[in-house]
Amino acid sequence: RYCGTSLPHPIISFGNALTLRFVSDSSIVREGFHAFYSASTSACGGTFNMADGVFNSPDYPAQYHPNAE
Repeated sequence: RYCGTSLPHPIISFGNALTLRFVSDSSIVREGFHAFYSASTSACGGTFNMADGVFNSPDYPAQYHPNAE
């Protein structure tokens, strides 16, 4: 769980998927988040899509809505 304005340590997934959930309450309204991701190549071959990219909270860098989920 990450809270506040401090950047977290890198998040590493050793599986084939990673789920992030963004939840806010009504106490503070801020800009949300902006994140980068990258993936290593598969050791077993196969199809590899979207090796790197960016994703944001809704409307970033505008303020997110209170109680956003």
